[in-house]
Amino acid sequence: NIEEAVTDVQQDSEVSLPVEILDPLYYDILGVGVNADMKEITENYFKLAEKYYPYQTKGEPIFHNFRKINEAYQVLGDIDVKKWYNEYGYAGIKKVNFI
Repeated sequence: NIEEAVTDVQQDSEVSLPVEILDPLYYDILGVGVNADMKEITENYFKLAEKYYPYQTKGEPIFHNFRKINEAYQVLGDIDVKKWYNEYGYAGIKKVNFI
């Protein structure tokens, strides 16, 4: 499940979240701290995407996990959207069209 994936990746990037982040979920999904740079975010995304790619592993839960991983990367992998997310939480990115 996604919690196990996050735990696997977090071993190298354990950072506690500051109170200012309203919705730390996307950081948790990608297993990165709020101070992670784009390189770390991208590396963790590709590790998780490879592990949970739906055509390599069968099942609806895997597809759901893969979709959440992609959604997290669409937010944290874009500097502007990440800024809105950090400042306003999920409410700040309501207009983002997730693939």
